[in-house]
Amino acid sequence: MDKPIKPKFTATVHRAATDREAASTFSVQVVGRVAWCLLSLIQAGERGCTPINRPAPRWSDYAFRLRGLGVNVETINETHGGPYAGGHARYVLRDNVTVGGGNLADFLASPEGRREFPHFALKVAA
Repeated sequence: MDKPIKPKFTATVHRAATDREAASTFSVQVVGRVAWCLLSLIQAGERGCTPINRPAPRWSDYAFRLRGLGVNVETINETHGGPYAGGHARYVLRDNVTVGGGNLADFLASPEGRREFPHFALKVAA
């Protein structure tokens, strides 16, 4: 059995201009679960991701580390009912991000990549 591929690629962030700052573009390297998180956020679009619909052990940490790289990830706190009522976070990517390089193509073609991102509409950096 082959060893699973740990994703590693370059993410290029294209930030739109706001009232306070000019438009900007920069690139960062993402690896492992942080890369998985970014791909999940890109795939989810405006609806974002929650630990309920996209289970992972440390969503808050992955979002925190993306923010540390300069990526704009919004956290929206939501409540839910049911027998285990409570709250959870929804994470939404607020930057336009393209990805490419590294082992991204190999990861997406691997069993893990096909399982995690079977219909990923890849926004590949030029």
